[in-house]
Amino acid sequence: MLLRTLANIGEQSTRVLHYRYHCDSTFQNCVDEEQFFLAKAFGLWQWKHFQSGGLVKSTLMTDLEPGSPTGTLPCPQSYQ
Repeated sequence: MLLRTLANIGEQSTRVLHYRYHCDSTFQNCVDEEQFFLAKAFGLWQWKHFQSGGLVKSTLMTDLEPGSPTGTLPCPQSYQ
């Protein structure tokens, strides 16, 4: 877990989830990688997409508020 300083909430514990795809048969060489930066109690605050090692797109969420997940989905029929 990393400590990162986020725009409006200060330093927070952060995990980076790496998702790689378009890989060879041994999963050693992947063309695409997405990185999801997740802060404890805040969720996703940054996203990056790399292709062949170069940054293609990046998003930074700068207006974060603490919260917690809810136990229900907004559409009751969505899980049926």
